[in-house]
Amino acid sequence: MPRKRTWQDELEDEQRLAILEQDRTLAAARMKDIGVISGGTPAPNDADYLVGTANADLSAEIVVGTTPGGELGGTWPSPTVDATHSGSAHHAAVTIGADGQHSLATQVLSGVAATAAQAGHATTAQITKLDGIATGADVTADNAPKAHGPSKHTEGTAWRMTYYNAAGDETEIALGADNTVLTSTGAAGAPAFEAGGGGSDNDLTAIPASDHTASGLTVTLTAGTSVEFGVPCYIRNDSKMTKCLCDVEATSRCVALAIATIAQDASGSFLLHGFARDDDWNWTPGNFVYVSTGLPALSQTAPTGTDDAITIVGVALTADVLYFNPQLVVVEHT
Repeated sequence: MPRKRTWQDELEDEQRLAILEQDRTLAAARMKDIGVISGGTPAPNDADYLVGTANADLSAEIVVGTTPGGELGGTWPSPTVDATHSGSAHHAAVTIGADGQHSLATQVLSGVAATAAQAGHATTAQITKLDGIATGADVTADNAPKAHGPSKHTEGTAWRMTYYNAAGDETEIALGADNTVLTSTGAAGAPAFEAGGGGSDNDLTAIPASDHTASGLTVTLTAGTSVEFGVPCYIRNDSKMTKCLCDVEATSRCVALAIATIAQDASGSFLLHGFARDDDWNWTPGNFVYVSTGLPALSQTAPTGTDDAITIVGVALTADVLYFNPQLVVVEHT
């Protein structure tokens, strides 16, 4: 006959049930730790698992650490890329502006300067605005480039001429006074307007504008002796211009008048026909002017010595202006 259950039996049963429930809870937690999923299905044992730290209960784990490493930074929930990775700098993306242009100023390509022209692209210096053509307009057909003329230049000062200076820059030069001419001042000098013959009708200037100037037909020749303004000259047997003297007929054959100070064997300007002004002269207007025996070798008194040559070089126009018109017929005084 079964024994009647006592209250002690009931208490033991409750204790056993409590222990079983505790064991079941612990078992479930353990199964979760070792990869058994809900419903009693275990995790695949042929898969790799990334874990922060090593776990002896896992057989296919890959330990990656608690924080990203290598070329990664930050945290696993929010990883970042290091500024330098794979041996090169991490650059911002190249952006294209609304005008279709872009710059490599802060995005240098390996081995290529930021200002270098890339294939298919023009440098800033190669891009110019076409006059009269709107930005973005087609430059073919009716908009094709036209011939370049003076009207396309930037406006300058009225009544000026231009030349290129030593730096290669276009430079303006003011027009000279009436009857002056544009002359060279040498290979390394700026051109200048200087007194010269010829108005609009190629007329000579009868009264040159200032002291030691001339108007007429001039030529550049080599001086055989040093000469100064107003010295009459003949052609020596070495083809050089030499001071005239009336003592000998051969040295009195005046053909030119020095109109500058010219050193021996140097080139300079000589007047062949025209008007010369020297404020130190004191001529009697209308009288002849002759080659004389002294310097500056001009006089309004004809030579009178034996064997002196009488050579007329011109006529005085005013007290300080000579109309130079040398005569090639020489008269020898006996």
